[in-house]
Amino acid sequence: NRIFTPPHPPADCGDGCAPACSSACLGRLHEWGDYGNGFTGIRFAQTQTLLRVRNTFMAVIIDTPVASGSIHSPFKQPVGRRLARGGLAVAYGQKQYHVVAPVVEGVALRGGAVEVTVGGLGHSKQLVVNIGARGFEVLGNCSVGPSLCWMSSPIAAASADTVTLTKLPSSPQAVRFLWYIDAVGVHPFQAPIYARAPTLPGAPSCKYDGGDLLPLGPFVLPL
Repeated sequence: NRIFTPPHPPADCGDGCAPACSSACLGRLHEWGDYGNGFTGIRFAQTQTLLRVRNTFMAVIIDTPVASGSIHSPFKQPVGRRLARGGLAVAYGQKQYHVVAPVVEGVALRGGAVEVTVGGLGHSKQLVVNIGARGFEVLGNCSVGPSLCWMSSPIAAASADTVTLTKLPSSPQAVRFLWYIDAVGVHPFQAPIYARAPTLPGAPSCKYDGGDLLPLGPFVLPL
């Protein structure tokens, strides 16, 4: 199921495709077998669309699962609040309500560890991190030989705007986050990384603790 150089990759992505390939696709780092499974491919397509289509935004709700496996979150209040923030900023120009919108700014290999920098934290930089949580994977050589694999790397440490991964394969090449089909299991509001946003003015009190916690969304980046 681990296909790194498929003979017929999706258009404009992957090694061996047409000259129109975009390096942002990171096809050579993506397991197209996973792409065929559904959810990981959808996340990848969403990210590419967000980068290329103007006046759009993404409300990350990957942390609101339901035990049945349905893609429709039953936690409507947090979902609505997250959508409202993006809508107010993009459609109405009220960008002050979308200042906090966590996004990965970069990944780097430093001193035998991977450091992930998170942006979109606003002035307060209130990053909420679950140390030891799974969610990150690092691509490298996990065994003797040239074969590549993704190794799970729990969060080892965190600062105001970075998280550090120390469990790495040899010759690490890339990092991906929340690329599992069941990215956070079946328990809501258990994403590994959140940013705390100011409460929306006029919004009713939220029944759930995660109402104003905004999760960092899935990504894949080269080192």
